[in-house]
Amino acid sequence: MTYPTLVESSDEKRYFEISARLTLDGLVATVEKLSLQELTAFVQRVVAILQARRKAVIPAGDEERALLQTIETRLPAEAQARLDALREKNRAETLILAEHAQLLEFVQQVERQDVARVEALVALAHKRGTTVSALLDTLDIEAA
Repeated sequence: MTYPTLVESSDEKRYFEISARLTLDGLVATVEKLSLQELTAFVQRVVAILQARRKAVIPAGDEERALLQTIETRLPAEAQARLDALREKNRAETLILAEHAQLLEFVQQVERQDVARVEALVALAHKRGTTVSALLDTLDIEAA
């Protein structure tokens, strides 16, 4: 099996040469070569694809759509990249005071989103007459 090869070009863009057939392992091998910024952008695009497919598979009324939107809400790509960088600096113990304050703000924002997400999951499960666990399976969401 041939894995994708990263190719640097003169226009400062990174390209990947891949064969016509790409296994999941080959795709993961390619994704592992992405920079943090590229990986964050890639993940955002994959999440958008996943959200679109979920909406296509699971018909929902306005109330359910609002709950699904809350369940799927994540930080914007730029904010997620900054949070990841701050977390890395925190692990390396190189955060300055202002960065520590920003990290705490991000953590609080993510925690608020998580609370809203859990509340929406419970409400949607109740509305559909199922358990949260079964709903997570239906929506193909991993429990944290």
